[in-house]
Amino acid sequence: MSQSIAAPTISPLRQRLIDDMNTRQFSRETQRNYIRDVGRFATLDGTALPRRCEAGQGAAERARSIPWAGGRDIARRQMQPRETTMTPLRARMIEDMILAGLAEGIREAYVGAVRQFAAFYRRWPDQLSEAEVRACLLDLRRRGAARGTFQIARAGLRFFFADRLGRVWGVFGGKKARLAAAEAAAGWAFG
Repeated sequence: MSQSIAAPTISPLRQRLIDDMNTRQFSRETQRNYIRDVGRFATLDGTALPRRCEAGQGAAERARSIPWAGGRDIARRQMQPRETTMTPLRARMIEDMILAGLAEGIREAYVGAVRQFAAFYRRWPDQLSEAEVRACLLDLRRRGAARGTFQIARAGLRFFFADRLGRVWGVFGGKKARLAAAEAAAGWAFG
């Protein structure tokens, strides 16, 4: 006489998670650990993760019943728009970049680079010197930033200081600028 053991019911969301991990070829141990950690995360606020969903329950209802499901869409709908203020310096920099014809993604990257630079020194960026810009760029290199990340930071700072504030510093000059300066000095010396 054999006894049949009923298989535990699995919620559609959990099953979808397992199927996704199978297609990505996660090991069974990784899947087990991941599901355990997601279950712990879902119970952090004191609400238990539902083991199964009611019949006829739509995706939106399931997402509302599980705190972490639904991702950014549900969180975005629940957030109230906040009032953002912009300093005149940042507004003017953005206007200058628009006039220069820079794309929106580049503008955001340059503003982010200047914001991170100011956060690095905890002062307004227009109050900082060439030595501080150089030290910040060296620190970025020493921390192992990717070449593209470094170039965006350097270009954003160059735009801010050279184009916006009119400070032409040697730290922003490339090989061409050094060669032009050397040729001008040589022409002046032998002229």
